[in-house]
Amino acid sequence: MDSPSDDVLRLELTERGQRYVLAAGRTADGQLTIELNGSGTDGDQVAELSGSLPATDLGLLVDLVKLLKERCGEANKSAASPVEQQRLTHAAAYRGWTDEQDDELRQLASHPGASVKAIAATLERSEGAIRSRLRRLRDRGAAAPDGDRATPGSATTPTDQLVAG
Repeated sequence: MDSPSDDVLRLELTERGQRYVLAAGRTADGQLTIELNGSGTDGDQVAELSGSLPATDLGLLVDLVKLLKERCGEANKSAASPVEQQRLTHAAAYRGWTDEQDDELRQLASHPGASVKAIAATLERSEGAIRSRLRRLRDRGAAAPDGDRATPGSATTPTDQLVAG
């Protein structure tokens, strides 16, 4: 992407072995940059699209894609599963948590002023998933014998605030 800000949205969708990745960001002049790449079941590139448009025209682009889908006869195909729909927004939705991800969550939550929204964006999960995992880590830490498992960043203050907020 040509000089986008740090605020880049990345979405991934894999279905029947085909993987599509969409990245969008804003340039300093307010343009919306979009890159779309697709790969087939064998990993070969099957699609590539990139460009920019005024951010105010995004709704027109969405309408155009819907119209294209209707005209190509794709509108009546079965809808994506709820998990697939969540993964359109949160790439890691409904995936298990690794010890490394738990450690990263603890670290992010321990920073002063940490917000659930920012952590969710960083870890590509929903805000509800972050709150739930923080609760689970806090509860596990309280129930674990000393030295068995670290508590979420000694999470009495930042994590509790994040869970509540």
